[in-house]
Amino acid sequence: MLLLAVGLLPACQGPGAPGGDEPTDTPTSGRVSISVDETFAPILESQVDTFQKLYPDAHIKASYQPEDSVILDLLNNKVKLAIVSRELTTQENAEMDKQKMAPKVIAVIKNSHTDAEMEEMEERWATHQGPYL
Repeated sequence: MLLLAVGLLPACQGPGAPGGDEPTDTPTSGRVSISVDETFAPILESQVDTFQKLYPDAHIKASYQPEDSVILDLLNNKVKLAIVSRELTTQENAEMDKQKMAPKVIAVIKNSHTDAEMEEMEERWATHQGPYL
């Protein structure tokens, strides 16, 4: 199984910075909207719930829907994080390039039988600037 998570911008927008009105992003506070492939709903609902209990200042609005809708949300700037179980299509990658969107993180979770797929993903990721998990 291949799981692809694309995060484009810092996730949470919290209360204003000291002396200013602009929101500040932190890993443990603020608000963020994410879009998730509906097949991952049972896993992500649990993760989001646990995270919000540990960090009461963090507010995650998760939308669980078909993977094509998840990608559309990302391309239409409705969410900051998209979680899907497939690679982006050539058209989706072209739209990201057109909008000058570059993923900051791509996380791939795989089984032990997908070494060739991983090598291909690593080669593709080499064209982007960012961490590969």
